[in-house]
Amino acid sequence: MVTMLWQFYLVWLLIGCCLAGCLYDPCFSYLTRTFQADAKNSIIMITLIAGFASTVSYPLCTLITDLYNWKITVYLLTVILCFIAAPLFWYGTSIQPASSQSLDKDSKISVMKTIKPALSSPVFWGLLTIFAAFSSNQGMIISQIFPLLESREISPGTTVLFASCIGPMQVIARLILFATESFGNKDIPIMAVCLTSLVCLCLSSLALVWGGTSLIIIVIFVIFQGGPYGLFSIVRPVITAEMLGRVNFGLLSSMVGIGSVWGAALAPGIAGSIADRWNYDAVLITTSSITAAGLIVLMVTSRLQKSNPFNIGPMK
Repeated sequence: MVTMLWQFYLVWLLIGCCLAGCLYDPCFSYLTRTFQADAKNSIIMITLIAGFASTVSYPLCTLITDLYNWKITVYLLTVILCFIAAPLFWYGTSIQPASSQSLDKDSKISVMKTIKPALSSPVFWGLLTIFAAFSSNQGMIISQIFPLLESREISPGTTVLFASCIGPMQVIARLILFATESFGNKDIPIMAVCLTSLVCLCLSSLALVWGGTSLIIIVIFVIFQGGPYGLFSIVRPVITAEMLGRVNFGLLSSMVGIGSVWGAALAPGIAGSIADRWNYDAVLITTSSITAAGLIVLMVTSRLQKSNPFNIGPMK
């Protein structure tokens, strides 16, 4: 049906609008609003399951396309979205746990009374910068992962193997966090998770610079790069709720998430430019520096939040 370029862009614009309403951000906003301080476990569980989406979808779509054609694949995905995903969304959001009944309508605050304090708060800008550091690091690494690993003098086949392991590392890291908290019966502070993740991301890039062509160092790089970023999807909503509160959480989460969006959008172009002008060691030094800066901002933001907590109104 699409025969002109503007129609192609229009379709993708509509797809983007739909994605904005059904991916992690709105989902975690709903969970935080519904479960309040207990939302962390629900978020971890959802990311554990959702982490296998690409593992299932890529082979399935490839298989259907090879057997039939890409149009049949699109039709199949449409059926799955309309008759499986949408009803499950409807059913899931219709469940109201007992804890959500205690939410008071008086805790609702107007949009402007939320936006103004946020934009004037150093805690808000600190979180935005931290999230931008996470996304920039991952965006720069992933967009250049194949030439980056090939620059370490490993074969194309091994490069594909290592690159494909970054995704599973994200799921494994979430599983480790879930198992540690569940079986250890101990709630790990989200600040510690965020701090550890940034340190690992910083060290992963430096290890690849110093390690040269060592396969052991490359394995460490994949683990330290994939695992911490897998925890980022959990860190972002939880630390936002802890530092900015849960009043109008959806609005605050979307505002502070702009850092992630712009970081991910600009990262590939910046990484490619650095690689063309210098080399991939320069890319790695840049990614390490970005996460080191994010680490410093995290510590400063944590101190600011303790000395002058962000507050826009009554909390529940």
